Amino acid sequence: MGNWGFKKILLFLCLYIILNFICLPSLKVKTASVSTPKIIFSVISDIHIGGSGSELKYKETLRQCEELYSNYDAIALVGDITNQGKEKQYETCMEILKSEKSKNAEIIVSMGNHEYKGEESTDKESEDRFVKETGMPGVYYDKWVKGYHFIVLSPDNGTDSKCYEGQLKWLNNKLKEKEETNKPIFVFLHQPFPNTVYGSNTWGQVGRYKKVFSILKAHPQVVFFSGHSHYSLEHPKTMYKKGFSMFNTGAIYYIMAEDDKHCNYQLNQGLFVEVYDKEVIVRCREFSKHQWIGKVYTVKLS
Repeated sequence: MGNWGFKKILLFLCLYIILNFICLPSLKVKTASVSTPKIIFSVISDIHIGGSGSELKYKETLRQCEELYSNYDAIALVGDITNQGKEKQYETCMEILKSEKSKNAEIIVSMGNHEYKGEESTDKESEDRFVKETGMPGVYYDKWVKGYHFIVLSPDNGTDSKCYEGQLKWLNNKLKEKEETNKPIFVFLHQPFPNTVYGSNTWGQVGRYKKVFSILKAHPQVVFFSGHSHYSLEHPKTMYKKGFSMFNTGAIYYIMAEDDKHCNYQLNQGLFVEVYDKEVIVRCREFSKHQWIGKVYTVKLS
């Protein structure tokens, strides 16, 4: 083979490698640490099944979860999984989830204000419907996944998200259960605390929030996830730390920005969480564009 022929083959191989890197944005993630993650899970919110186009966005989100992190350990849905809290909307949401999620992934679902809108129901009827249709142990509950503690809080009252005394006492006790100061505790509530993560200046609606905040603040290893605002994950206040770490979860149905301006309705965003011995890594995903967005956030564990 002549020298020119060899150069052409070499050029072709280089172009092939470059094109593969450009055209395959959803290749599996190379994790941030040299060590293997102890647990990996996805956090999404505000799916609003029953809204126009919501099912397609939801399915694509779940497909990318599996493409990026096959056999991930858990998936958390942080409220407003339905648009009006109707039985059919719940059924659709859970059927899609069970068919598209990683086979052995633990399901964690919290109630949102839209789950209180169903069928002209009382709050109690809405809560009973949530438990029945999702199969969760209650409207607030905890689960252990691979030795890590997941705690789900209930709004208890729709939009105002009032956590009543019984739930607060339960939370205080649960946070101390098998507690290790260098091991994260993951807490989920649909609404954010006021004036914390991006969007909470407008949408921070945790009634009795000072009591809830005070309980969580006593445990600095808490990593708290909230949705509700639909605000973008491209903002630096996606993570906020004051006593413990808090994250906005974006939204699957649509994304908003400053002053509640609606962004492109095609956008849908969520988080991926990798847990290591000494740190928690949180990545932000724009599912409609198959792209990572914003910062990669690190929560250091003492």
